[in-house]
Amino acid sequence: MRAVHPFTHKKGKRMDSEKCLSGKSVLIVEDNFLLAEDLRSSVEQAGAKIIGPIGDVSQALAAAQERKIDVALLDVGLKGQSSIAVARALAYRLIPFIIITGYVRDALPPELENALYLAKPVMTDSVLNVISALLT
Repeated sequence: MRAVHPFTHKKGKRMDSEKCLSGKSVLIVEDNFLLAEDLRSSVEQAGAKIIGPIGDVSQALAAAQERKIDVALLDVGLKGQSSIAVARALAYRLIPFIIITGYVRDALPPELENALYLAKPVMTDSVLNVISALLT
C-alpha cells in the first residue's frame, strides 16, 4: 500500500484538515482511555463522525452489527476479552478496519493475519494516513 498524506487530494493538492474525513463514520474500539481519546480527537478534527470510543466487546459488537460505519479502528484485546467477534462482524458487512494493538503481528489470531495492522504506541498521523488510503 502506498503512503498517502491524509490531507492531500489525489491530484496532490493539500486539503483542509478539518474536512478530509468529512461525512465519514469511524468506529473506535479501544479500552485504553488516553489512546481512545487521542484517536477520537484526531479523527474528529479531520471531520469524521465518531462512534465510540467503545471499550467493551458486547457494545462494540452491537455497534459493528447495527451502525452505519465507513471504517473502524479496532484494538484486539478489550479488558481481557478478544474482539475477534467484532472483526468478524465488520468483515461480514465489508467494513474496512485497522487493527491497533500492542500485540506483535505473529500473536494475532490467524483470521487477522491479513488485516491492516498498526502497532502501539501509534501516532495519530499514521492512523489518519491509513484511514485516508482506505477511503480513497
